[in-house]
Amino acid sequence: MQGLFLHVMADTLGSVGVIISTLLIQQFGWTGFDPLASIVIAALIFASVIPLVRDSMHMLLLRLPEHSQIEVRSAINQITCSVGCITDMPRVQFWPITEEQIMGIVHVVVDPGMMSAGDEMPLCGTTVRSDVALEIGNIVRAHVSGLQDVFVQVEVKY
Repeated sequence: MQGLFLHVMADTLGSVGVIISTLLIQQFGWTGFDPLASIVIAALIFASVIPLVRDSMHMLLLRLPEHSQIEVRSAINQITCSVGCITDMPRVQFWPITEEQIMGIVHVVVDPGMMSAGDEMPLCGTTVRSDVALEIGNIVRAHVSGLQDVFVQVEVKY
């Protein structure tokens, strides 16, 4: 939509520039007003297109906006502090799917033997996986705004 708006704006500026340069040429007789108007219009279009190109590049490169990056870092810090049995996080990846929505993957390795006595999780691998995945999912959803979904892979190492 932004690109369409810029296209219509460029057409409008071109028409207005031609009208103004024609009036100035008739008034003063100097034909240099036409290329001067073209240069000014081209500069305005170029300056207005830069944000569109930057935003498109970020979407194509799957780069999160700065505020989302901060939220993801906060969630990862909370996960490492709250879930004590995590020994490794081999993959943490979040990417935009639209301008407002984010998807993510969190892959963790847990050691059930590292669970504290206060943890009420039984040492069954399936239960450990589901409990840790649920806890990580809740932490990420609480910290990251616009999160569409997060996939949590829990690998249990005994």
